[in-house]
Amino acid sequence: MRSRSTVVALGVIFGLIAVVTAVGVEPGRVLGASTANVTVDAGSAGGSMQTQLSTQLVWPGTLESLPSGQTRLNALLAPLIRIHAGTDGGYDAVALPMNVAWTIEGRTKPAWDFSGLDVLVNDVKATGASPVMNVRYAPDPMYTCTTVGGTGTFRDLTFTVFSDYMANLVRYYNTGGITSLGITNPKGTANRITYWELYNEPDYAWENPCIPASGVALTPTQYVTMWNMTAPKMKAVDPSIKLVGPVPTNHPSLVSGTLHDPNDYVPMVLNQGNPKPDVISFHGYGGWDNTQSDAAIFGGIQNAEDGLNDVKSWINEYAPGTPVWLTETNVSAAPGQDPARRSWNQYSAAWGASMFRHLALAGMNLIHQYQFNESCQLGMVFPESPQGSCSGSPPGTPLLPYWRDFYLTRYFPPGSTILTSTTDVPAVEVLAARQPGGSNVRVLVIDRQVGTSKGVGLPVTVTLNLQNMTGLQSATMRMLDAGTLSTLSTGPAPTNLPVATTQTIAFGGYGAALLEFSSTTPPPSGTPTPTPTATVTATPTPTNTVTPTPTPTSGGTPTPSPSSSPTPTPTPTPTPTLPPGPATATVYLPNITKTLGGADGWDTPLIIQNTGSVATTLQLSFYRFSDGALAVRRVYPGLGPGTSYADIPNLDTDLANDTQYSVVVESYGAPIVSVVNETEGSGARFQALSYSGAAGGATTVYLPNVTRRFFGYDTPFIVQDVGPSAATVTASFTSFDGTKRMNMNLSMLPGRSAVVDPDATVGLIDGTQYSVVLTSTQPITVVLNAHNKNDPPVGYSHNGITAGATTLYAPYVVKSAPGGMNSPIVVQNTGGSPVAATLELTPLAGGAARRFVLSAIASGASSVFDTRFALGTTQPCVLDGPTCLGAGEYALRITATGPIAAIVLPTGATTADAYSATGAHSSRLYLPNVTRALGGPSGWTTPIVLQSTGAQGATLQWFRFSDGALVTTLHVALPSAGSVWIDPHTVAGLADEGQYAVVVDGDGGSAVNAIVYEQWFGGGDGLMIYSAFAR
Repeated sequence: MRSRSTVVALGVIFGLIAVVTAVGVEPGRVLGASTANVTVDAGSAGGSMQTQLSTQLVWPGTLESLPSGQTRLNALLAPLIRIHAGTDGGYDAVALPMNVAWTIEGRTKPAWDFSGLDVLVNDVKATGASPVMNVRYAPDPMYTCTTVGGTGTFRDLTFTVFSDYMANLVRYYNTGGITSLGITNPKGTANRITYWELYNEPDYAWENPCIPASGVALTPTQYVTMWNMTAPKMKAVDPSIKLVGPVPTNHPSLVSGTLHDPNDYVPMVLNQGNPKPDVISFHGYGGWDNTQSDAAIFGGIQNAEDGLNDVKSWINEYAPGTPVWLTETNVSAAPGQDPARRSWNQYSAAWGASMFRHLALAGMNLIHQYQFNESCQLGMVFPESPQGSCSGSPPGTPLLPYWRDFYLTRYFPPGSTILTSTTDVPAVEVLAARQPGGSNVRVLVIDRQVGTSKGVGLPVTVTLNLQNMTGLQSATMRMLDAGTLSTLSTGPAPTNLPVATTQTIAFGGYGAALLEFSSTTPPPSGTPTPTPTATVTATPTPTNTVTPTPTPTSGGTPTPSPSSSPTPTPTPTPTPTLPPGPATATVYLPNITKTLGGADGWDTPLIIQNTGSVATTLQLSFYRFSDGALAVRRVYPGLGPGTSYADIPNLDTDLANDTQYSVVVESYGAPIVSVVNETEGSGARFQALSYSGAAGGATTVYLPNVTRRFFGYDTPFIVQDVGPSAATVTASFTSFDGTKRMNMNLSMLPGRSAVVDPDATVGLIDGTQYSVVLTSTQPITVVLNAHNKNDPPVGYSHNGITAGATTLYAPYVVKSAPGGMNSPIVVQNTGGSPVAATLELTPLAGGAARRFVLSAIASGASSVFDTRFALGTTQPCVLDGPTCLGAGEYALRITATGPIAAIVLPTGATTADAYSATGAHSSRLYLPNVTRALGGPSGWTTPIVLQSTGAQGATLQWFRFSDGALVTTLHVALPSAGSVWIDPHTVAGLADEGQYAVVVDGDGGSAVNAIVYEQWFGGGDGLMIYSAFAR
């Protein structure tokens, strides 16, 4: 779309849209209802929300000219921001580079000048989002006309020149430069672009620099010819890019005007395109002329919905599963300011909210508002020079559409469960959803009743009845209406409503109300939690299969057992008093649950060990995920040195069922450590995961292996703010092959947690493994939970890594153990330069090490050594050799040329787990939870795998949970560079059904390292691992 300084004859071309635009009377205009009733069923589930909101940038430098422009754009949390790149708007506004030197406004623009486009790309990257590069048309020299807007066409309708040009754009951003032209991208490949949208509104002649006599920029046949010439050349440069099109003004297009026309742009490129589009795009505005009625502009919403449904029918026929994006939308496409101010007054709240509702329910994936900053008519913030009806606030101040999309994004994120809702007045619309991972219900109510005055609407009093919602704690409402126009600098504040399931909403005219109902009790257990929680889903292994490492005994594993076995004896009721003064130590637990998913759902016992020399008092604070509120705080006194305390959420009557919490543990008297054991299900569907509490956070955290739908694995991760202020976090994803990159932002309050689910994150690619680097404005701690959704279900968990080291240790790696168990090793570069990592694998009993090198690991990226395969391949290997690890059990040391992080993934066909290699080996280790046959002969037994990192032996002290008594002491010899298994069944003085805290000391102050290999022998994936705590 053009609008800035080019005069466009919109009336003629948009007059054609009348054939597809419903301009009849709005139902609300006839009804004129003064009251309305809407109902929402909080216990229902009607699918998962997938629609995301975004915007776009057009003119280089305009964002920089606005006070707080970048900050406002960042806060929208847009996942993919469109860059609408053209050559119009004047010399300084040219975004697309010319392929040859070209004169504009009497000044010569050099060939291949990327300065304007780089500004826009940098603006998008600064938000943490990824660009969608829309190349609106070819550069001016590729057309036959001599003046912009003159009559003319493409010089080369074979599109050879244009396709070469597009391939060079990909080279510049995705390979670091155009070697043949001697051009280097100053950012290297840091500004790599995944999504490329080819052309813009090919059915609209006035979009081109030259206007064809036919009135159509590119016919559907010409567009397919252009696509088939251009797309292969672009993908030849970077096969991982995603191509978007055909982007007509509407669907059906101006060329066709008829739904389900096989000769229209969308079906033709789906049918004949080679390759087919990765995303289908089209545009949809409410209207095109400021003289149109309110009802006519509302009618554009139904046109967009009808177009989406027709597009999806073509997708089902030719390319099932292809996403659909609306890459331009607004109240009106008219470039001049609307005297009624409908694009930025209360009408825009009702119109935009209604468009979001209709397209979200119809399954649109992404909606790009046009545009972020230009004018009040076509923008989200006041422009640099507001005038006329667009005035009254300083430049950069948000307009009402900004706050509309700001809050729609937050109230209805992807993964929300859509709830059943009804209305008795068609022009009073409702959308309701349950938040991801929680029980809060969000409701959008829209008044779009049309009155006699443009942009005003009719008043209505709405009665909202929320059904099947129990445990209601609070209700709030934000109103987007005429009243918001007086609070644009801060946005609409929430209003506290009566704590009731029946609410009254008074609209004075057009507007949208956003309500949130907070509850401690989730919907019926049959309704799944829509977003993976820190224990509900888990992460994939870096290889095609999974297998856990075998233990040398038939013993069991630890932690308070699941429903199929007894839990450890909980500690006596705590005394609700604290010693004076500040806490000695604090531990953060990002994900604690009680019966999450139902009675057989996720339980997360937490075990806390005193690692000091004096007794300590503990305070545990439980914060709900759903609203961040403090739910429970309790105190436990008198935890002795070396001993442990267990809290079992499933036995805590003061915690709500089917609920997820973040927990802060404060110790008054001594340092502490903590481990959390996450269990779910029973029998063959039992799963066990384990992670460690964090004693503090970091502003940079590394996750070496995150996947999206990778051989059945989903890998949500939970981020907890452990700083004193609200945190803004950027998660940067890089695929293992380095070809796919994406950033996303999230925010949270101190002590609270947020969830990122790769399977529900737009911009990530199915079947892909990523390394992730999280950077935060506050210290954070991170836990990743991996879950394979195939049968039988398996899962694992591990902590995010806060610092790299040049030497790392891992006590246990296995190849070809019984049950197909293997241990892929994933290494991530945590430094700023490429590194090489040498893996030294020593047989457990000691002996010659096998060495394998992972070379040239880029900054932030990951590389994998899968023990099943020959190094650097997916070719299975058996015989020990230079590129193949022989079958057996090994201790691991990794040395690198720069700082690295690593995880080991002991996985098999029926079980999976993970733990982090560590550089923090020590002469003293703490193991908070070690058990022997806890829950019966098939219950939890937890062998310790103890690695020599310098020590020739070690002494282990075993303290009983029930009374803190020292039960036994054991000394073991350690092989050089090897490891030993210590099975509680073989330790004299330990008893079945016993649960212990263990302290390990290396001989003579020498260093040791350990993991605890927790096993449940009652069926299912009864394996979880946690690492020892070094002190």
